[in-house]
Amino acid sequence: MRNMTILLALISSMLIYPGAGMSEEEQGFVIVHYGRVEINSPEPGARIYIDGVYMGDANLLIENVPVGVHTISVKLAELEVSGEFEVRKNETLSLTARLDAGKPVLAASLPKSRTEKKDTVPRVSVETKKPVQRAETDRRRLFVNVVKIYFDDTQTNELRITKKTNPMAVSGYTERTDQKGRYYRNKADILMCESGPCTREWASAFYYTDENGRRDAVRITWRETVFEYVTLSGVSKTELEWCVNDTCRPVATGGKADMGSKSSIDRYTLTWKRPGIIINRTDLVKEITSAGGRVPDL
Repeated sequence: MRNMTILLALISSMLIYPGAGMSEEEQGFVIVHYGRVEINSPEPGARIYIDGVYMGDANLLIENVPVGVHTISVKLAELEVSGEFEVRKNETLSLTARLDAGKPVLAASLPKSRTEKKDTVPRVSVETKKPVQRAETDRRRLFVNVVKIYFDDTQTNELRITKKTNPMAVSGYTERTDQKGRYYRNKADILMCESGPCTREWASAFYYTDENGRRDAVRITWRETVFEYVTLSGVSKTELEWCVNDTCRPVATGGKADMGSKSSIDRYTLTWKRPGIIINRTDLVKEITSAGGRVPDL
């Protein structure tokens, strides 16, 4: 594994504001001051966190960061560097994260005025006075949902898939579909097999990366066999299997299971309710419901 070297350069420029004749303490209220944090990296996909809250990917300029000491982390897959850095009033803290063979070093650049700097990186603004409880709420809301799949076969003989993935956590999404046989709809508008075998298959694979940079590989395989006649077990047979990394499990489908069944692997739960699939983080669902909240829709 390569070591990550992070070169931190402090670029500061002090703005001078005329006093109003009284100190903040004499005025009887607290005025919050801010600085900025700029984080650049030549490595694509480096994720930036301030005090455990995901801010975005490098390269990034974060404005309205309250002055004081903050924990700033740069993460890429299983690699991470983190440290505590002071943000000062009207100054810019500049960090450059690199993957190198050395070890983390700290260096300071020459002061650079704000007017000389070209704003070439995206900007985000930190919500001020955010309590720890709010940060935890945001973390749960942003990462609790993984994926939502909807199988739409109404008024058509072709299998159509609608998906929603968590843009904050899901990457590398791929899917494939395969349909064999000839189909028709009977008088009750139920899909039947005209000449077969009639099978319809769908599979997807993707990565889920959590708020701490941990990544899991997820795979889902769905298969339906449509019958030529109505049988005691119905007009079709559905099979569903899903995997997280190297662990795979079947999911109960058909009959009463079509009204809802669940399967858990590690920290994830898959819910099957015809005609759809939902995958959530089990631990975050528990945290949200224990706090009296409702799991948001994807």
